[in-house]
Amino acid sequence: MNYYVLEKVMTNSANKVMNMNVNLVLEAGKVVRVTGPARIEVRKGRILLVGAIYDKGSKIIIRKLRSYAFKSLEDSEVTVFLGSGASLEEPNEGEEVIDSWIKLSDDILKDSASLGKLLIIVIGPVESGKTTLSAFIANTLIRNNIKVGIIDADVGQEDIAIPTTVALAIPKDKFIWQRDLEPTEIRFVGCIAPQYCQESILFAVKDLVDSAYARGLGAVIVNTDGWLNTHAALLHKLTLIRWLRPTHVIVLDNDVYDYLIKSLPSNIRVINAPKPVKVRERNREERRGLRSEAYRKYFSKAKERSLDINNIKVIYSNLINGTTLSSEDLAKILGISVDIIKDKVAFASKYLNSVNVVLSTPDRELIELLKCKKDLCITDTDDVKGLLVGVLNKDMKDVAVGIVKDIDFGKGTLKILTPWDGEISALIVGRVKLSLDTFEDSTRVRRCVL
Repeated sequence: MNYYVLEKVMTNSANKVMNMNVNLVLEAGKVVRVTGPARIEVRKGRILLVGAIYDKGSKIIIRKLRSYAFKSLEDSEVTVFLGSGASLEEPNEGEEVIDSWIKLSDDILKDSASLGKLLIIVIGPVESGKTTLSAFIANTLIRNNIKVGIIDADVGQEDIAIPTTVALAIPKDKFIWQRDLEPTEIRFVGCIAPQYCQESILFAVKDLVDSAYARGLGAVIVNTDGWLNTHAALLHKLTLIRWLRPTHVIVLDNDVYDYLIKSLPSNIRVINAPKPVKVRERNREERRGLRSEAYRKYFSKAKERSLDINNIKVIYSNLINGTTLSSEDLAKILGISVDIIKDKVAFASKYLNSVNVVLSTPDRELIELLKCKKDLCITDTDDVKGLLVGVLNKDMKDVAVGIVKDIDFGKGTLKILTPWDGEISALIVGRVKLSLDTFEDSTRVRRCVL
């Protein structure tokens, strides 16, 4: 097998390739950046990748849309198999941050001796390297025999479970991407934009931290979302820090670091972590595609469950939990003839001053007639389909997520798709809908859909 020194096979332009194998001879300390899809095989020596050490014979998969730098810890030989659209390059001076992250992780490791249990919160803007740094620190602790829990609190790009949830994973071994981990527990928050469910995120993370410690973990790492560009976003992160009381806050943004170092007491170790100069940024369509991929994987083993509307509890549903209205009651409230709505309304209810109406089928004329009515919310049974719901067991614990497949108010049945096959005592209504065909999500959910 022919091997080449680094400079002969790569340029700093990182031109994308089409299915190519590259054999590299690397001196100790050399850094190489790979953008997937790719596979790295260590033929000789040792390399460090995302805080984990790989020896001779190791094989590492770099997935599409992911970019990582690895460092040779000694004179090494590796083969990199590059898939379509992948790239390989030698970073310019100062572009990569491996050495800084090694020191940061080693310092945290040293702190564990005096602090005992660690709680680390990682904060930074979108595409700043939060997920990779979280894995980097986790792998450092794991190879030093510390049992680690990862909490993914990025509800929009949730990797451990699916968007709309906060999830805990307990890695058994080194890992590269959080998507390769299996969730140990999940908490359904029902949204993919953190500004709309701040309290739910806070309670979900706190609950999972408590659960992680109850499992005897020595360290918990909370990877947060990238919402950081407004005052409200910063207050959300500060509130999270206040109630979690972490040992360390790692910040991948200079301005936010300056703010937090002035805001937090000295017993919380606030660390300014450098972020890579070159980050493989994902566009909106790629991020949407990753969410669809996560939904599709999660629901691949889902089964249809038929639930009795009269027995199942539905949390956050003004529609179902309101006072049921007959056609006559509804007509009287709306000030119209009952004949106008006869056989057109599947269900109606009143909650405080709000009247919710579910039409049997979409009816533009009726909607036009009624839309001027105050505090009236009109929807139809088709609007319910695809709505994401949290699934709770008898102890009010999150056990799964479901998709509403159909609802029949006449028969009193609600059908959902979920991988959970145990007892269901309640559902939590979310703010996100999925296409049952493409698994693409939408947040345009009417407030009285369910």
